[in-house]
Amino acid sequence: MNGTSAVIRRMLAEDAPGVFLLQKALAFQDWSEQQIAQEAGFPYAVALVACVQGEIAGYAVFHVAADEAELLSIAVSKNYQRRGIARLLYGEGVRECVRCGARSAYLEVRVGNAPAAALYRSLGFVQTYTRKAYYADGEDAVMMKSEKEITL
Repeated sequence: MNGTSAVIRRMLAEDAPGVFLLQKALAFQDWSEQQIAQEAGFPYAVALVACVQGEIAGYAVFHVAADEAELLSIAVSKNYQRRGIARLLYGEGVRECVRCGARSAYLEVRVGNAPAAALYRSLGFVQTYTRKAYYADGEDAVMMKSEKEITL
């Protein structure tokens, strides 16, 4: 991981301000602090943070329904990108989702977000279809699904 030691743990409601600032700095998502805090407490959510020296370096949020896990959000601070933190978050998130009964995973990614799509492909996701004008700004979403059953 290029010398960065990250600790992956469950997101707590008190992490919401730090996660909110991270998503705002990345211009990534528009969840409010309250929504983030709620995600940390939903029984069907697997919400994680990656901490480096006490600082929130990244986060991931999955929802589990029946035997499927949906990756809603995964993001890493620009200061810590390309150091394997997203892979760590994804891996721990999948393990938790499998423990909750998930056997497959899916997600959506902006058609213009090539780095994220490449990461997802490297994690075993394949494109299933495109949702036209899915995002508020009119950009399409590429729907992706895990090619193989997810396991521990």
